[in-house]
Amino acid sequence: AGEAEAGGATILPETPAVKLLVTDGRVRGVRTGDRGRGRDGEQLTNFEPGSDVLAKVTVLAEGTQGHLTGAAIERFAGLAMAYVGTVYGGRDLRVVLQAVRDFLDRHPSAADASPLFRLAGSINREGRREFAREVSALGLDGKVEYLGILSRAGALEVLARSRLAVVLAQGQEYQVPAKLYELVGMGIPTLVIAPSGSASSSEAERLGAATIAPGDVRALVGQMEDVWQRQGEGSGARCPDAALDYEQLAPRVSALLSRDSGWLGAARPVEECVVDLPHSIL
Repeated sequence: AGEAEAGGATILPETPAVKLLVTDGRVRGVRTGDRGRGRDGEQLTNFEPGSDVLAKVTVLAEGTQGHLTGAAIERFAGLAMAYVGTVYGGRDLRVVLQAVRDFLDRHPSAADASPLFRLAGSINREGRREFAREVSALGLDGKVEYLGILSRAGALEVLARSRLAVVLAQGQEYQVPAKLYELVGMGIPTLVIAPSGSASSSEAERLGAATIAPGDVRALVGQMEDVWQRQGEGSGARCPDAALDYEQLAPRVSALLSRDSGWLGAARPVEECVVDLPHSIL
C-alpha cells in the first residue's frame, strides 16, 4: 500500500464499491457504499453517503467473479436482445427465433455469450408450449431464455441491460404499443416488427426506432449483426441506463409524445443518465 501511495495512487481502505457508473454505454467509475447505516438501512449519526470515483479505466479485480464483474458481464456481453410484454395472439416470435438461429449459424462465436434473446411477460399455456418446441427445434436451448412474468422494476431492469429491444406489432394496423415510447424514452436501441405503413411502423420511424416487416428474417439478422459488431462500443444509445421507475420514466414518454406535435409543449432533451439500477449498475 505504501509503495502504491508513493507512486501517486489513492487508497480507500475499508471502502467497498457497490455500483458501476455507466454513461453513454461505457463504465466511467464506481460508486462507493454508504457509511453509518443501521441494520435496517436507516441513517445513523455518523452517516456518510457513498462517493463517485471516476476514472479513464476501471479495473475490476474481485478475484472469483464478484458482483460488479458479474453485472458488467451481463450488461455488456455481446448481443443481448429482449422482448418484455404480453404475447397476444397475432404477435409471432418465430421470426425472432429464426433470426437468432441464422445469426448463430453465421457467427458461431456468439454461442459462447450469455442468452442472446430474453423474453419476459405473459404467454398462455399453449403459447408457452409452442415457444418451447420452437426453441428446441431450432437448437436454441440456452441461447433463448423465458423469464416469466416480472415486476415492473424487474421488467425495466431487463430492458435496461439489453442492447436491442424488440417490439412486436404484427397485425396491428392502427394501434401503437405503449412499450415503444418507454423503450425510446429509456434510450434503448429499439426494433419494431410491424407492417409497412402501419401506425406502429410510422410512429417508430418518427421516434428514430428501426422497423422491419413481419417475417423479414434477413433484415432482423442484419440488425443483430449491427449490434454485435458494435459490442465494444457500448449500446450506442443516448441514455442506455435509464430510470427503472415509471414515475421517472413518465416525463420522458410525455416528451416523446409531444415531439413534433406541440400539444404537450416542446420536448426537452434528457441530460442526466445516472440512476439507481438494481444489479449493481448505474
